[in-house]
Amino acid sequence: MSSAAVPNPATPVSRGISVTGLGNSRVRVSNWQGDQGVALVGPGRASLLPSIHDLHKVLDRLSKRGVARAVTPALSQRDAKPFLQAGFTTHEHLHLLAFDLRNGPHGPALAPPLPDGFQLRNGHRWHEHDVIAVDGAAFESFWRFDPAALREARRATPRHHYRVITNHGGVAAYAVTGLAGQRGYLQRLAVHPRFEGNGLGRALIQDSFTWLRKREATRIMVNTQERNQRALAVYRSVGFEPEPSGLVVLEWLR
Repeated sequence: MSSAAVPNPATPVSRGISVTGLGNSRVRVSNWQGDQGVALVGPGRASLLPSIHDLHKVLDRLSKRGVARAVTPALSQRDAKPFLQAGFTTHEHLHLLAFDLRNGPHGPALAPPLPDGFQLRNGHRWHEHDVIAVDGAAFESFWRFDPAALREARRATPRHHYRVITNHGGVAAYAVTGLAGQRGYLQRLAVHPRFEGNGLGRALIQDSFTWLRKREATRIMVNTQERNQRALAVYRSVGFEPEPSGLVVLEWLR
C-alpha cells in the first residue's frame, strides 16, 4: 500500500541542470526528487497565487537552462487555474480524502494488534536507508522519495510525526504525518509489498489519528492516485471520505 505524492510525469530529461534561484515569492521552483532534469514548480510562500506573467517568466528561465519538463505538486482546482492558463496541462487527477478527528475516540475502525515480530516506533535518522528502500518498493519509479524528499516531507508543516514499523530490525512500513493549526496531513504512507495484508497501513493511520487528537487537531487530509484502489479502500475503511473536488497534478513540456 502506498499513499500519494506527485505522480510520474514520464521519463526524466537530461540531468545536471540546476534550477536554483529561478523562483520568487509567488512561484517555488526546485529540482524534482533530486532529478536535475525535471523541475517542480508550485505556488510560493506568498499569500497570493502566481500570475500568468510570473509563471511565463519562470518557464522561460527554465527553458534557457535546458529544462524541458516541469510538474506541479498536487493542486486544488483554484490553485491550478493560473498554471493551466500559463500552458500547463493536466497529468493526473487525485482523490482528496478527509477524516473528522472528532468522530469517536478511536475512529470507526480500530486497527487490530500488529502481528508477532512487528513493532511500531518513532522514526530516526538511522532508519532513513531502510525507509527509502520501502518507499522505492511501494511506489512507481518517479514517485519515489530520495532522502532529500523525505526530509522535505517532514519539514512541510510546523510539526510532524515520523513513525516506522519494524520487523526483525528492518523497516516494513512508515508514515509521516504533518500538523498545521488544527489540520493534519498524512504526508506519506508506504508499506513494503512483502508485508501487505498485515494491517500495517491501518496501524500507522490509527497512530496518526492518536497523535493528532492529542494535539487537538480536528481534521486530517490525504491524497492518493485515482487508480490506487488498494490505498483508497484502506482509507475508506478507517473513515476517510472523499472531498467534493479532488486535486490535480499538472505538467509542462517545452
